[in-house]
Amino acid sequence: MIILQDSKEKTPWNFRIYKDVIEQRIVHLETGDYTLFGKETEIVIERKGSTGEISMNLGIKAKQFEAELDRMLTFKERYIICEFPAHS
Repeated sequence: MIILQDSKEKTPWNFRIYKDVIEQRIVHLETGDYTLFGKETEIVIERKGSTGEISMNLGIKAKQFEAELDRMLTFKERYIICEFPAHS
């Protein structure tokens, strides 16, 4: 499979360590941070790397985040992955 990674990702995941991944391409994604080649309109993954990032999305960037969530509704499979502990 070919992973498509948004060009704005600052600390990207490395999918190339998996034997099924033959390529990880950096592209501009209108919605989300990752998808699969050939499934760009079906699967979207939005990644939140810190409590600060999600705080910004729920605060001063709420309009942009809400617009992204609205765009995500058009995908059959949509995920938001939070990479931080629930408790500090």
